[in-house]
Amino acid sequence: MENYNINPFFHLQSSSSDADDEDNSLINPQNKFIKKEFHIDKRGKRWEFLQKIMSQKDLDIVCEENLLEKLDERSDRIRFCCCYSLEYLCPFRAVMIKRKATLFTRFEHNHLHENGNLIEINENNDSQENNEIRSMSHCSLKTAKNRQISN
Repeated sequence: MENYNINPFFHLQSSSSDADDEDNSLINPQNKFIKKEFHIDKRGKRWEFLQKIMSQKDLDIVCEENLLEKLDERSDRIRFCCCYSLEYLCPFRAVMIKRKATLFTRFEHNHLHENGNLIEINENNDSQENNEIRSMSHCSLKTAKNRQISN
């Protein structure tokens, strides 16, 4: 898996006034901070907390467990999509906010059985169903390009 620019001390840096940098903390009556488990992005979309990321190894493990692949990286965040976006048009997305060293997700995978097992994918299947032109997300297009390059 490729390395990402992760600094475990990003969450200690001061924040700016962007919506991405909003602190979603509450103060309880005992004056203790309680972290809400979500992130609001600049467009007002809510992302659910998945996990704190303290090392590259943590990120690699979480990506593998959640079927994530890198979509793009910016100075403040790394965006991920499901590695099966092309096959299933999976809407599952994740974003790691670097200064918080935290991974957040939106939506759910659409290709899991009720018992939680992944549907088997036969990438060598030449059936008409697999050759149909599908409307693809920007993530799916990246996935398709990567697979063409690797073949």
